[in-house]
Amino acid sequence: MQTMPAMRERISSLTLRRIAATLGRNDVDAGYGDGAPLPLGWHTVLCQPLVTRSAMAPDGLPLDDPTLPHHPYEQRLFGGARIWVQENLRVGDDVECRIVPGDFAEKSGSSGPLAVYQFERRYFAGDTLGISETSSVIYRPATRQEASVRADTRRPPAVPEHRADWRTVRTVSIDEIDVFRFSAIMFNSHRIHFDADYTRGVEGLPGILVQAKLLLLHALECVPSRADLRGTVVEYRSHHPAYTVQPLQIEARAAAGETMQLRVVQDSRTCLTITVSRAEP
Repeated sequence: MQTMPAMRERISSLTLRRIAATLGRNDVDAGYGDGAPLPLGWHTVLCQPLVTRSAMAPDGLPLDDPTLPHHPYEQRLFGGARIWVQENLRVGDDVECRIVPGDFAEKSGSSGPLAVYQFERRYFAGDTLGISETSSVIYRPATRQEASVRADTRRPPAVPEHRADWRTVRTVSIDEIDVFRFSAIMFNSHRIHFDADYTRGVEGLPGILVQAKLLLLHALECVPSRADLRGTVVEYRSHHPAYTVQPLQIEARAAAGETMQLRVVQDSRTCLTITVSRAEP
């Protein structure tokens, strides 16, 4: 399997301070100098493709995304990812992200046929592999009408039973400004994150979507901080879109050993589930 051309970026204090401000941290003006460790999950904003306006599709995504191949099914949705921290990355590191393409798996879901594409991002500092992230993207042939029916009338299952096992550890309100700021950090111009008329009229969704990665970073704020993240594994899966219209609850429940389970809930729907554990480096 051939690796695609790499993308490079230096981890800067300014980028981390912008993430901290977006998450509402109180340490925006300190703690992110050269050599400071990269917080858990924050690598996801690094090494994003730089796309000119003429190379964008009407939805704001690249016409030719180097990470995602073309498929007859045009609608793309984030499915989930597994992050494995093998070595700590730090402010000042020159990071190279190497993308390893994968394969499509054709499947049939409750809403019809779909294809799941899995690929890997590997983040190196010099010759050292710091973080590997395997992501799944779902392709499906939804029309505007089908999307409207799915968003407006097919209510997903409520949060699982035995809710007593879970406790709310944080409540977060994410509005259009928060989503815009995070999109700016990631150089993400997908219109579903800022254009309400497009999102409702073309995509058939009820409002502005919150990025799954922004949900993830808010949830990871509930994980006890460690200076040494080596061996940390984060597995997260998207279940339902989150919108900028209602607060989100971040819930946690006990798990065996050093494992921590989290989920992001909005209006009794589970939007994202996250498991944080430890593995041998």
